[in-house]
Amino acid sequence: MLAHPCAEAALYDLAGRLRLECGEAAAAVPHLQRACASEPGNWQALAALSAAHSKLGRQAEARAAAQCCGQAAPVYLAPRRAGQEATILVLNPAPAEFAGVGGGLDDLHFTKNFIIQASRMMAGEFRFASVFADLPGPVPKLPEADLVFNNLASGERLGQPGRLEQAVKLVERIGRPVINHPEAVFQMTRQKAAALLQDIPGLRVPRIARYWRDLSQFDEIAADIAAQFTYPVIVRHVAADSSAKLHKSGNETAIRVADANELRCFLERISWPQFYVIQYVDLRKVDGNYRKVRASFVGGEIIMSRCQFRDEWMVGAAAGAEFYGRFPDRAADMQRILRDPEAMLGSQLMLALEAIRDAVPLDLFALDFDVDDDGRVVLFEVQSAMILIPTSDSPDYAIAPKEPGERILEAFRRLVRAKINTSA
Repeated sequence: MLAHPCAEAALYDLAGRLRLECGEAAAAVPHLQRACASEPGNWQALAALSAAHSKLGRQAEARAAAQCCGQAAPVYLAPRRAGQEATILVLNPAPAEFAGVGGGLDDLHFTKNFIIQASRMMAGEFRFASVFADLPGPVPKLPEADLVFNNLASGERLGQPGRLEQAVKLVERIGRPVINHPEAVFQMTRQKAAALLQDIPGLRVPRIARYWRDLSQFDEIAADIAAQFTYPVIVRHVAADSSAKLHKSGNETAIRVADANELRCFLERISWPQFYVIQYVDLRKVDGNYRKVRASFVGGEIIMSRCQFRDEWMVGAAAGAEFYGRFPDRAADMQRILRDPEAMLGSQLMLALEAIRDAVPLDLFALDFDVDDDGRVVLFEVQSAMILIPTSDSPDYAIAPKEPGERILEAFRRLVRAKINTSA
């Protein structure tokens, strides 16, 4: 007697996952393929299969399995709880591939940025739903919602053929008020943001230009860079999100290059089809440290939400206990900046941030910046998909003040209610 297909799929799925957890990705693949064949809608097996292919360096197969995974589970709706005042439907990007497995359907749908924080911290107040809004094919049946939160949060991604039109049509079909409309997000690539903000008083916007990687025309590229920039320059992937998982050249998201020869060596090594060149601004402090401050803009409110230090120029992640052991004053600096930014960063700060708020067409976004010796805000990045509140796995979580996170959540409550009430 043959086993029931679901039981057979479960056995193959378990065998594949065990091998994957033991580091045997190649041995896991055939088991997971059989699990997916026996039960095509098994999104957990498809996610594990994507992770196994990814570990083996099979990126095309990993992406194909991830797309099937998204199509198998395109919608998520959190359980209803007493006291929830509204349902927020989040337009999320479908997973591109998986580095690991585990977790529930909510983990599959919500990426690591502010909206996943809100969905966890505010589950008693709002019911969160999600749809993978950039999958090809017909739109699945959607849950009723009071508000749409657009988390298709990359202008670069929305710029891909048909993506913006697809997102706008979905928003129009739902017919509810929107936080961060797709058309507004589309306007906020790095290059467009720099052009939009460059004339704000008290704001220093480093020069930026986009290039297409063509080594046969490298001399022309190098000559154009030399005419527009002064070395060193930053070479960065065009993706708005600087997460390393988006890139296929190791863990690099950006590099500082000293001259044209170093630039050529880098371009010969990477596979990015396009890249930005950004003027490097040396903001190193007297003790050799570098700083990045994050301001959160939530429904018009401006909240200093993160301050990070490192002894490397790209402050891509918070420093941990070892760093603060060497530089104990930096922990106190972080707390003072977040609690009294003008006293620490200068009187021009808030005027510049208020002008940025008024210029950026988003309801909720974050700005990464530092302040130069003249008191000018130096733009690093504007993003609508950043982590706004330090999490328990952040190296600086234990020493970061909790008040900014509480203020962000309260501002988000007000934004949600204002959007819903305006449409009533």
